[in-house]
Amino acid sequence: ALVQGRVTARVLVGITGKVERIDRIEGPLVFHKAVEQAAWQWQFAPAVQNDKMVRVWVSLPFVFALE
Repeated sequence: ALVQGRVTARVLVGITGKVERIDRIEGPLVFHKAVEQAAWQWQFAPAVQNDKMVRVWVSLPFVFALE
């Protein structure tokens, strides 16, 4: 298909550092499924606010390029 582009997923990272929810995916539709599958596999260090772990929304950028 020779499609390339940038895709961004907005995800909610929980207090354990795991992705709890994917709110939206923006970019070429052909990449949405791959981005969703990849986003669920990401692991983060938990966010901390006032010495407490908190949930936080994060934007994950993905770039698909032809080589």
